[in-house]
Amino acid sequence: MKKIITLALSSLLFLTLLTGCGQKNETPEDDGNTLHFFSYVLTDEQTAAYEEIFADFEEETGIHVEASYQGTWSEAPELLNSMKLSGTPVDIFIQGVGLIQSPLGPGAMIKDLTNIVDEEVLNRYEDGVLDSCYMGDHLWCLPMADGGAWTIMYNKTMFEELGLEVPTTFDELTEAAATINEELGITPMMINGKDTWAWPGLYMSTYAEATDGQSVENVEAFLNGDKTFDGEAEIQAFEWIADLFDAGIMKADSLDTDTTGLVASFVQERVAMIFTLDSTLSDIRNASPDFEYGVLPYPIMDGASDYYYGYGIGDGSLCIPAFIDDANLEKAALFIEFATRPENAEKVLNAGGATKFKIMKEVDNSDDAFVQEMNEVVTPHAVTYLDWIWPAQINDAFCQAIPALASGTITSEEAVTMVQNAYDTIVRENDYIYAWWDNFTEEEAQMVYPAE
Repeated sequence: MKKIITLALSSLLFLTLLTGCGQKNETPEDDGNTLHFFSYVLTDEQTAAYEEIFADFEEETGIHVEASYQGTWSEAPELLNSMKLSGTPVDIFIQGVGLIQSPLGPGAMIKDLTNIVDEEVLNRYEDGVLDSCYMGDHLWCLPMADGGAWTIMYNKTMFEELGLEVPTTFDELTEAAATINEELGITPMMINGKDTWAWPGLYMSTYAEATDGQSVENVEAFLNGDKTFDGEAEIQAFEWIADLFDAGIMKADSLDTDTTGLVASFVQERVAMIFTLDSTLSDIRNASPDFEYGVLPYPIMDGASDYYYGYGIGDGSLCIPAFIDDANLEKAALFIEFATRPENAEKVLNAGGATKFKIMKEVDNSDDAFVQEMNEVVTPHAVTYLDWIWPAQINDAFCQAIPALASGTITSEEAVTMVQNAYDTIVRENDYIYAWWDNFTEEEAQMVYPAE
């Protein structure tokens, strides 16, 4: 009974948030020619860009867009569910691939766009950009925000002063690290390991190397129950992370360093290289370091043939809720076509400055020298963020296993067992099914998949 009351109070709280918070453009009355747009709170620049698109859309079509901006990115699914339960209309909403994969997709909260969006719209996007937006061969969203990637940033000036060439293999990186250790006595490479969410980024690179670029396919097979997570490639990927520490490339200080500390260590030249998300670039630039920096390829480990970096485009995407009023579906499709026209999408994509990654063919990304170098080094070797694919419980297992492995507390064999146990637990206790798009009830499928 106590749990039921708590849930009821939580629902009431969210309904209160919906009616009393956020920014709204009110219309006196819905005359049947209105689209309802919902998003988590965006930046002022992004909001202004969308408002301009809304005004232009109304001028061209006569359809008014009523917008509501509430909550954070992670709160949006629960707010969306409260809207559904309260009967609050939503026709278009903004969300990211990670939360579409769970909980929105399995919860039958999002509509399949495959037969709603035509080839003209799809062709506006750069090749490969929409890969993360397809799940089970169904299109679920269209990106309207920059992408992101893991990368190794390095102190170019330091490397030049030490006479070091850019390392591309594990052996070359080991030699460079030895020189840095001997000549400067500083940590060669660091990760913000105190922020445990960072650790799976390393596994995205090593597992892709261990599977010859097939990490996504292997993870999907694992999540479908077609394979267990204890094979040679899974163990090897953990071993290669341990090798970074055994070789002295990374040290125990990574375990106690958060993002702020990582940036400070790099800027103060207490570390030569950092494994980090590309978003760290802005923090480094704001600190105005007195040296030149660049991007390294992830080291090709012994036995691998190429390198890879975790990468994703799909946050801030346009979506249609499964519970949309069918009478508004055509208008929602019209809005998606209008908003993704290059001249309109550019307003949102470049609201905070030109994007780092190329999203649309006719929308330029940044011509900044560092950004161009990052695109040359990272983008051709990109694999989808694995934490956009596996559920939170699996991610938690990696967040615990990798630092334990790095500190020598567990072995690689024990690490894969932790991941497998996490999967077995959610299957047993939560009836977890990866291919949610094939497992809807008849009623849910009617909502999710539009009639042709």
